[in-house]
Amino acid sequence: MFPIKRSHLGCLIVCIFLFNGHTVQTDDVPKMRGDKILEEMFEKIEVINTLTYRLEKKERIKNKLIEEAIFIKLSINPFKVYSKMDYPK
Repeated sequence: MFPIKRSHLGCLIVCIFLFNGHTVQTDDVPKMRGDKILEEMFEKIEVINTLTYRLEKKERIKNKLIEEAIFIKLSINPFKVYSKMDYPK
């Protein structure tokens, strides 16, 4: 195993945030500059010890739709990663 750095965790969370399929109405979000939002995100990431999420993926390969769902739990200290493939079994 390799030790995970806080910056790697930050990149992971930013990727999840950017590639998340959900959209937010602009009326619900206070007006902030992008650099301020990222700064606050990284401040909050510094105190995270565990991260749990479900990743759902749909991919078309040679005109066939492949669907997958994975449950992932990440612990920083001690470093542990738990991954369970929900679909397909």
